[in-house]
Amino acid sequence: MLKKTCTLLLFALVLSACSSTEDKEKEVISAYLTAKYSVTPDTTIKQLNEAVSPYITATLAEEQDLQLAIDVAQKYDSPLQVVSISAVPLDVSGEYRYVVKLSVADKPVEQRGELSVDDEKISYDQHKKKN
Repeated sequence: MLKKTCTLLLFALVLSACSSTEDKEKEVISAYLTAKYSVTPDTTIKQLNEAVSPYITATLAEEQDLQLAIDVAQKYDSPLQVVSISAVPLDVSGEYRYVVKLSVADKPVEQRGELSVDDEKISYDQHKKKN
């Protein structure tokens, strides 16, 4: 009986640890994507870099092109606003597929991509071009 109880307790701890890690990763993803896509026509690339820097690795900061969100806001002369974010874990730990639903000038926009979270920092982010 004690062995079964210990096994169940261990199983519950493992599940709660996994859930806790995934919850933390999703919080980082949400904060990062909100910072990345909440821009106005007046937002500068420097301001956007500063907004996302707490959530990304130094390597990603050097590689990432953030100009797209600013270009969209400038094209419509309207703020780009995040409506919703969904992140679904993939088979590999720390990797997610995401969908960000946005609004600009009362028009819906959707951005899809994949990213990786390592030690509560985004280390990879690749958005997909709309087909």
